[in-house]
Amino acid sequence: MNTSKVLNWNIFLTLVLLWGCNSSSVVVGIDELDISAFTSGWGENHRNLSVTGKPLSVAGTEYAQGLGSHAGSEGHIRLDGKKGRFTASVGVDDAAGTKASVVFYVFTNKGTAFNSGVMKKGDAAKPIDINLKGITDLYLVVDPTTDGNRDDHADWVNAVFTVQTVPVAVKDTAEEQRYILTPPPAPEPRINGAKITGASPDKPFLFTIATTGTRPMAFTAENLPEGLSLNGETGVITGSCSRTGSYMVPLTASNSTGTCHDTLEIVIGGGL
Repeated sequence: MNTSKVLNWNIFLTLVLLWGCNSSSVVVGIDELDISAFTSGWGENHRNLSVTGKPLSVAGTEYAQGLGSHAGSEGHIRLDGKKGRFTASVGVDDAAGTKASVVFYVFTNKGTAFNSGVMKKGDAAKPIDINLKGITDLYLVVDPTTDGNRDDHADWVNAVFTVQTVPVAVKDTAEEQRYILTPPPAPEPRINGAKITGASPDKPFLFTIATTGTRPMAFTAENLPEGLSLNGETGVITGSCSRTGSYMVPLTASNSTGTCHDTLEIVIGGGL
């Protein structure tokens, strides 16, 4: 037997084991952090329970671990920037109202790491898996969308950090929270204004189709009541209408990235 080869192999194995020990990671659940540093748009955040104090439940599936919150919330977590992962699933809690709609974001010092898109009650939980290498600041944000945050109970379930150093929840100032909770608008057109508007008969009418997205943008409005017209470049509807009634007007807003559809109800008279 070649003794030198055996010794070299033993030395190699020892170095591998030492490296493994030095690079060992810890698993920290979101429920183990100081959640008092997190904000909530209604009520209080709860460890391993929904914001209403009931078991975490998304689309009929209950979860034992996670964070129950409410849209209009943000949590800032400080990390060491070394290798690691953040994994979780997100969704609207089953205790929410039928009109609940939220968007989950994960922002980092490198930019947007996750955007769930609009989620509603009954939608299956969406998974998150983020590489934390180089990440020192991570923000967990729930946005209420344009319809307000009523009933918007939001859950981060099976949420864990597999990292080298235990992460720390940071309580931000109001100024920092406003910055994080206002993500930059997407380039795609999105109609986000009022769903109903009106005027008295024969009185001047003015309505702007409020839209986010990259400009220039083109607008259409079908079935406008007689006397009203749309500027297709600005999205402004003007004129006057003498005939009372309720008019359902399909709207579109289009730019180079896509088209958004919505419906506006115009009420002439009727005490609106």
